[in-house]
Amino acid sequence: MAIRFFDMFAGIGGFRSGLEAAGGFECIGHCEIDKYANQAYNAMYDTEGECFFEDARTIDPGALPDIDLICGGFPCQSFSIAGKRRGFADDARGTLFFEVARLAAGKRPAFLLLENVPGLLSHDKDRTFATILSTLDELGYLGKYQVKEVEAPFGTVLDTEAHTVELTYAGQEVEITEASAALHDDRQKIKISLDKVLEQDERFQIGMNGEIATVQFGLYAGEDITAADGSAIPADGLIETINCTEDGSVVFITDLPLGSYYVKEISTDKHYTLTDTVYPVVFEYAGQDVALVEVALNDGEPITNELIYGSIKGLKIDRENQETIAGALFGLFRPDVLQFTSDTAI
Repeated sequence: MAIRFFDMFAGIGGFRSGLEAAGGFECIGHCEIDKYANQAYNAMYDTEGECFFEDARTIDPGALPDIDLICGGFPCQSFSIAGKRRGFADDARGTLFFEVARLAAGKRPAFLLLENVPGLLSHDKDRTFATILSTLDELGYLGKYQVKEVEAPFGTVLDTEAHTVELTYAGQEVEITEASAALHDDRQKIKISLDKVLEQDERFQIGMNGEIATVQFGLYAGEDITAADGSAIPADGLIETINCTEDGSVVFITDLPLGSYYVKEISTDKHYTLTDTVYPVVFEYAGQDVALVEVALNDGEPITNELIYGSIKGLKIDRENQETIAGALFGLFRPDVLQFTSDTAI
């Protein structure tokens, strides 16, 4: 069986369009005072056999057929942030909500579907919306509401989930019925990453045998930092150490509070010089819509370690007279070589 509805303040039929598209709804009539909007309504929908009222204030509830639903967006200019916001003081438009209430009291539909502007919630220091809720409460319509966070505390991420709360009748002894919704704001996180590259020497097979896994970086506090639990991290205090992966990447995953930090190389493979560059990190609040602040050190360019090179000098001397011997041939060999020939020399 279809849900029978009366379309109040119909305009050109926004509510009707949505309900008929959803299916299972039957419009029994509408109300619209603007003649041009009403002409458009009649052109868009088959209204033959339906009741029509021009002015909501003159509708006799007894003249309406039985209905299951009253829907409508009572005129919003009186509450909108774009208007003068005179609210219920606006006799022409601001009080038309009470015409919805009057018809609801007379026909007792099972459902009310009402819409208005965002400014309605804050109008007259919330008293306007409180009056609407109390009026619906007196009629027995408590209903469901959505609670949604619109501004997160500093340093946290906005909870974008809409939380539904339902106000239910709590008995005649309870003056105010209550409902609660739990919202959770995560702290903003930071991801600090870098890429490491080791210089390679193919002749000596250095830099291509997993040496990069020995390179270690440290994350330090750049200033005295107090964590949320009250614990303190002193300036230059070491927070986290991490070794490079096989592909040379490093990602710091510690959950950090806002503040100043820096990263530097702690150790490297014995064949390489230690990089002494300090990479500063400033973790500033990036706004409530950003869950993860990503920082790539060295402007995203790889950090390179250079090989330590040395030289070997040989001098052939006659033991008896300590004179140098010209024409001697020397060879440089690997430690595991057993035969010392020109073929096995480096």
